[in-house]
Amino acid sequence: MHRYAGWFVLDLRLLVFVLLVGLLLTAGTLAIGFRKRQWAEIVSAGFSLFIMIVGGLIALLNGVVHYPVFRIESFFPF
Repeated sequence: MHRYAGWFVLDLRLLVFVLLVGLLLTAGTLAIGFRKRQWAEIVSAGFSLFIMIVGGLIALLNGVVHYPVFRIESFFPF
């Protein structure tokens, strides 16, 4: 059995920025598109929108812009 370990780098300032932008975009989308809905629908739509927006922003920053939020510095057998 092979086990591996690695050094991971996390840019906390960029992660906080991505989370805040995701929260603001989610709140704006919910305020515009989900006015006369029940709370359960608003919460489930908000949670899924937030996850999709944050995932999309991280993928955009890591892949397209080459300004990574998460980066693997080294990967080695343990």
